[in-house]
Amino acid sequence: MMILVFWSNYPYEPVCLASHRNNMEASVPKYKKHLPQLGMQKEMEQDVKRFGQAAWATAIPRLEKLKLMLAQETLQLMRAKELCLNHKRAEIQGKMEDLPEQEKNINVVDELAIQFYEIQLELYEVKFEILKNKEILLTTQLDSLERLIKDEI
Repeated sequence: MMILVFWSNYPYEPVCLASHRNNMEASVPKYKKHLPQLGMQKEMEQDVKRFGQAAWATAIPRLEKLKLMLAQETLQLMRAKELCLNHKRAEIQGKMEDLPEQEKNINVVDELAIQFYEIQLELYEVKFEILKNKEILLTTQLDSLERLIKDEI
């Protein structure tokens, strides 16, 4: 049985995935390095504003590397959340299909439908975050390439 656990932006908020339904709540702090990277990136961005672009020319590659690492980890976290939400959505669909005909009263079906749509909304938010982080990855890589070409000329 394989258990994968990913950490969100907050130190005590794990997002868990497991190959077995009973182990969905397991947690291991695998991605704790995400928080220091976020802090370092924000500090460096503030320092660039404070001291100017020319003073930070040598630190730009490091800042780009931090942005890439942070975007990659956040992307991995969002993909894990997406998998978890897809699993929850499939469980709700299974519950709706498995309801015996005599138990298919309106209240139970409505409750399951509400849960399904709430999870669907969360999925849309996660997919939006995935797209945002892909954009960050691509723009950072583009900026890095432009800087390297400019330095070569």
